[in-house]
Amino acid sequence: ILASALALAVTGGAALAVEMVGVPGSSVQFVSVMETTSGGKTLKLDLTGTAMRSRLILNVYAIGSYLQQGTKAKTAEEVIAADCIKRLHLVMERTVE
Repeated sequence: ILASALALAVTGGAALAVEMVGVPGSSVQFVSVMETTSGGKTLKLDLTGTAMRSRLILNVYAIGSYLQQGTKAKTAEEVIAADCIKRLHLVMERTVE
């Protein structure tokens, strides 16, 4: 999974009223663009992909990957190498005990 290989600089942020993108096999939806603050500046992040982590027949979590707007990345390697603000948004599908 692309998202599992990312090392990210995560900052606080708020979602904007924008298009929602669903995750196949889940009811989870991620915003296509979100805002975050870094170094006192407000930045926009674009959704670059979504995925569902399953174990056996159970969905474990949905994940959305975000990169700073204007960053071009098409592969996992390009996402990891990108010198920009990144964020992973993880939504648990099950209660973890």
